[in-house]
Amino acid sequence: MKFNERTFNIISLIGVVAMFAIVVVDFLVPKPYTTLTRRVQAENIRQLNDNVKVYQAQLKTATTSVDKYVWKKNSDEISSQSLKNVTAIAIKHKVQMLGFRPQKPSEDGGFTHLPYLVLLSGTYPNVQAALQDIEAPVNRLAISLVQFASADANSDSVNATIGVVAYSLTPGGANATTTAAK
Repeated sequence: MKFNERTFNIISLIGVVAMFAIVVVDFLVPKPYTTLTRRVQAENIRQLNDNVKVYQAQLKTATTSVDKYVWKKNSDEISSQSLKNVTAIAIKHKVQMLGFRPQKPSEDGGFTHLPYLVLLSGTYPNVQAALQDIEAPVNRLAISLVQFASADANSDSVNATIGVVAYSLTPGGANATTTAAK
């Protein structure tokens, strides 16, 4: 079969029209998988935004609960106030305070740990009650060590060695977390 010029032109014209139709359809008709992908992405973004809100609320709650136990003063003021608080507690519970010794501070995780060694002497129930008051949130002190020794074999008098820690924010440390929660 012999192709003439007219047949070639018709076949070429049909090819050009077909390519033009493909281009028009490609631009005008949305792809079904693209629409589905956009819906899924929009749903994922909404879920992520919801999760962010939940995590921000949890961070705010955690920051608020930690703030009750953290000092926002310098170490000298913290030591002075801690000594004052422990002395008042010892007087309240009729316990003799034999010593309040600051130890070497350390830094960890954005907090400065200010440890103290407290020596108390008195009856066991009174010393135990004093321990509970020392660790009350209002005092912002945590007990890390308790050792009892009998002061007298004929009575319930004890000597207690108590490790107490005060926590304060390290400049530039945990402040970033606190600021982010607000």
